[in-house]
Amino acid sequence: MRSARHPSGLTALLFYVKIVCSELVVSVGQLGYFFQSLKEGLNVQKKKAATKARKSRKKTWTIVVHARFHFDELVGIVLLMLYGEKLFPGIHKARVAIVDNPQTVNAKKELENRRICIGCGGGMFDEHGLRNRVTCCAELVADKLGIRHHAIRRLLDQVIRCDNDSGVDELHIASIIKRLHRRMTADEVLQRTFEIVRDLIAEEMAYEDAFQSVKFAKATFDLSGSGRRIRAAVVRSDNPYAATVCRNKGAQIVMVITPTGNIQVITDERARVDLTEVARLLRMSELAKRKKRFKFSGDYLRESGKLKECPWWYFFSKRGQFLLNGSNQSSPSVEPTVLEPREVLRAIMVGTRERETYREPGRINRLKKIIAERSKLAPVEIAERMLERYEQVQQATT
Repeated sequence: MRSARHPSGLTALLFYVKIVCSELVVSVGQLGYFFQSLKEGLNVQKKKAATKARKSRKKTWTIVVHARFHFDELVGIVLLMLYGEKLFPGIHKARVAIVDNPQTVNAKKELENRRICIGCGGGMFDEHGLRNRVTCCAELVADKLGIRHHAIRRLLDQVIRCDNDSGVDELHIASIIKRLHRRMTADEVLQRTFEIVRDLIAEEMAYEDAFQSVKFAKATFDLSGSGRRIRAAVVRSDNPYAATVCRNKGAQIVMVITPTGNIQVITDERARVDLTEVARLLRMSELAKRKKRFKFSGDYLRESGKLKECPWWYFFSKRGQFLLNGSNQSSPSVEPTVLEPREVLRAIMVGTRERETYREPGRINRLKKIIAERSKLAPVEIAERMLERYEQVQQATT
């Protein structure tokens, strides 16, 4: 006889099936609750994102300019986005809107909707209609933002000149913007030129920093064959603006010594000096100190460019001459010279010539030859007459 404590096999099987089914129902219910909670959570996240986007749109600024905008509007946009954060928080993330008909724009009403008009709308950044003042919208932006930096003010002087004067150089950015408008949409022009102008402002700022920080030693010496004195500068720096700073502070010849030991000799083209003899002296000294044998003449050492036998010195012989023992930008891998800075400076002081006096005999002889070959009627008299006129012009321009 079976005990009541031990049910039959079928009964036990049904008992266990019932338990498993009840657990499955609970699991399915929990799984459904999980998916329902997940769906609700996603909906909440979507609502939060939509609300955040809506709020951000309300805080976002829009800069409004007219179609076929000019150089001054573009500079105004860049200045506003770079330096306008204090007066217009979030302006650095502003988007730019192009309007085809600026006559319908009211700057005051647009500003209520966080839209700033530049060069249109008759607002605070619109120079049209202003009397008794030669200005541009970029300068109005700078005045409003309190920008007093010398570099920005120099740039603004160029912008005002381009905006109010005719005859702007075709390669100037102001002329390029006008030409781009002929074959591109305003949005495409903005996309292409915005970074250029921002880099231009950064370049001006970097030069201004160099102007304040670069220090150099001054020296003066007499030109050979001339009573004129030349102002020279020696600077130790790897700043790419070092030579430009020295020239703008009055130096006519600059010797730049980099931390690697490379040396550059750069002249101001207004100084009218000739480095041809300096090139010969430096190349000859370089070869001698390196114990390199050379049999070529001094005329060969005066040649322009880089000599195969002396690749350490590159000579640019045209207007605004310079001698480079490598360059940070174009030839950074050139081996430093073995010459000491004092040896280079001595070659500069000994070899620098007055450009006109150094080349005058050759130019006059060539002119005589050309006139004699082309003149059939009294070539000698014509030549002498033209040479007299030539010398008068030279004296008047020196």
